Amino acid sequence: SKEVVVSSKALTKTLGHLTKFHKSDCIGVLLGSKKGDVISVTDVVPLFHDRVLTSSLETALEMVELHATTSSV
Repeated sequence: SKEVVVSSKALTKTLGHLTKFHKSDCIGVLLGSKKGDVISVTDVVPLFHDRVLTSSLETALEMVELHATTSSV
């Protein structure tokens, strides 16, 4: 079994978006790392609160990748 550890920053962002947009889906990306059986979620990037088109998703994921590789997660 895996252990998942979620930082307070990631949890706060997630709960904030879920609370604010409680009538919509909340689609985003979890950022973090995996060491052995421990998965650490250090940040989240909320992307959409509505239906997602493939082209929009591709652009958003490219932006998330840029963010994740240029900032300390």
